[in-house]
Amino acid sequence: FLFTDGIHAIQKMAKNKGVDKLFVSVISLTTFTIFVNHVDCLIYKNYVMDDVSTKPSPPVDVGPLVLYNDRQEACAFMEIEGKFDLSFETKTGTQSQVVVDIPSQVSVTGLCEPHYVAKYMIVGWSSFTLSFYFGVDDEDDYWFLRTVTVTYNMSDPVFSGKAAGARMELDTPLSFQPILKARLDRAFYCLNFGEIPLQNKYREQVGMMIIRNIKVQPFAGEGAFAEMQTCLRSRHPYDEMVPIAIGSTLAILTLLVIAGYAIFRYFKVKKVGYDTME
Repeated sequence: FLFTDGIHAIQKMAKNKGVDKLFVSVISLTTFTIFVNHVDCLIYKNYVMDDVSTKPSPPVDVGPLVLYNDRQEACAFMEIEGKFDLSFETKTGTQSQVVVDIPSQVSVTGLCEPHYVAKYMIVGWSSFTLSFYFGVDDEDDYWFLRTVTVTYNMSDPVFSGKAAGARMELDTPLSFQPILKARLDRAFYCLNFGEIPLQNKYREQVGMMIIRNIKVQPFAGEGAFAEMQTCLRSRHPYDEMVPIAIGSTLAILTLLVIAGYAIFRYFKVKKVGYDTME
C-alpha cells in the first residue's frame, strides 16, 4: 500500500508540473518491477538461508553404518561419502599430497549412552580411523557434531612408502565447531556438504576432509533414520548473481524506455513546431 500511494503521489506531482502521464506511468511501472524483483530475491534468499527442513531426502550410496551397544541395540546410524586431501612430508624433506577416499567397506565402533544416544562413532579401514564426537544441547533441544578426528599411519600403502614419520592425528579447528546440528528428534542429511579443515597438534592445517554426502543420526529412534533435517546445500543454492543480473537487465530496460520516450518527445515537439510555423 505504501508503494502504491507513492506512485500516486509521483503521478500527481508530475501532473502539476505538466509532465506527460504516459512517461510517468512507464517509470512507475518499471520502478514497481524493480521493487518486486528486489523483494522476491530477499524472500528467496531468506528461504534458502533457513537451516531447517523436514522434507524427506534421497539416500546416499554408502551405508547405512550402524553403531550397536553392548546388548546389540542400535544407537546411531550413518551414511557417508567423502575423501581426504592430506599433505605430508616425504623422506627427502619435500612436501607432497595424497587423496584418500572413504571406502564402502568399513568397521564401526563407538560408545552408546544408556538412553541410546551415541557419544562418539568411529569408522575404520586400513590404518585410518575417522571419529565423530557428538554432543547434546538439552536447553535448545538439538544434538550436534562437536568435532571430527582422523588418525592414520604414515606407513599406510596410500603413501607409497614416501612419507616420513609414524602415526598422525588430525582434528577440526575450534573455530569450525559445531560442524553440524539438528533437532533431537531429527536425523541430519546433506548433499555436497563441503570441506572440513583438519589440523595437526601444532594447529597447522595439513589436511582437508571433503564430504560429498552425509546422513547421520546419533540416537536410536525407531531403529532407522528419522525424519530428515537438511543443510543449505541440499536445497536450492542461492546464487548472488541472479538478482544482480535481473536488476541490471531492468536498469538497462529502464534506460531504453527513457531514451525511447525522449526521442519520441523530441520528434513530437519538432513536428508540432513545424505545424505551428505552417
